Amino acid sequence: MKRKSIIIILIILGFFLLFGCEANKDKIIKEKDKNINIGILQFGTHPVLDKVEKGIRDRLHIFYADKVNVKTYNGNFDSSALRHYSEKLLSGTYDVVITISTPSSLAYQGINDGAKPLVFTFVTNPKQIGYIQQGSIKNATGLSNQTDYRGTLELMRTINPEGKVYGYLVSSREPNAVFIKNKFVEMGKVYGINFKVAEITQESEVGIVAEKLATNVDGFLIGGDHHVVKASKALVDIADFHSIPVFSVDGSTVENGVVAASTIDYYEMGKRTAEYVAFILSGANAESLPLEKYNVFHKILNRKALVKHGLHWPVEWNEHVEFVSE
Repeated sequence: MKRKSIIIILIILGFFLLFGCEANKDKIIKEKDKNINIGILQFGTHPVLDKVEKGIRDRLHIFYADKVNVKTYNGNFDSSALRHYSEKLLSGTYDVVITISTPSSLAYQGINDGAKPLVFTFVTNPKQIGYIQQGSIKNATGLSNQTDYRGTLELMRTINPEGKVYGYLVSSREPNAVFIKNKFVEMGKVYGINFKVAEITQESEVGIVAEKLATNVDGFLIGGDHHVVKASKALVDIADFHSIPVFSVDGSTVENGVVAASTIDYYEMGKRTAEYVAFILSGANAESLPLEKYNVFHKILNRKALVKHGLHWPVEWNEHVEFVSE
């Protein structure tokens, strides 16, 4: 066990040195004997957000074992709850605060005075939380989750070459979702793909709005909107009834009947977020750590859904994609 602790400390030191920081070795060695308190503000319970949070927890426990205490505040997609929990995080005895998603980061940033190091993660467009460049937010750094726009559009064009017009549902209340939608609308033209966009305000509207679009589109694309992801099964049911496929940027939806997705591994993103926390606990100033644009993508295909819609994929993909079935 002692040998394992030494190895973990050396790993953290190696990460630390990669960023060109002057590591305080004595402080790093002592970290294993110090109780560490980490506070997390999560937007709500959601497959993707839960994977990020689990990755953070698992990685921190590998680094610090039972010396780390992680407290997660779940806002349940409620802005007032996010503000309330932000105040708790700011006043609490936390060594580092982690905010998962843009709404969570915005809520904490609204009262943050830089007193505690902040690591934000799963933020698609950091400018929306005030992060313009390194050091633009006091005592803060983080990870930006990248969307595989090109990979997704190429996936759609390759698997469903006859698809020219896709339905796209989005909530105007989600800044990340609107940002992603705008990029897809813009880049889709390059691939000969157009989008019929319809706004929703809550999860229960997904099926109703999808039904109205279904007769005028060749398929649907789920672009990361939390409401649509949560209601992806309802969307797939509508699409299946009209014999049109659904694509996504969220890998968790493939198990609900989406034919394919090009997505990042959110669990791995959570682990990388925890490594940023380790850099800070080892003595790094949060502002000295550059924003990381996390963009390790992989393709996930649903064999059953593909066969159902008579779609095919290149044989050479077989060794480089993950296959799932409902």
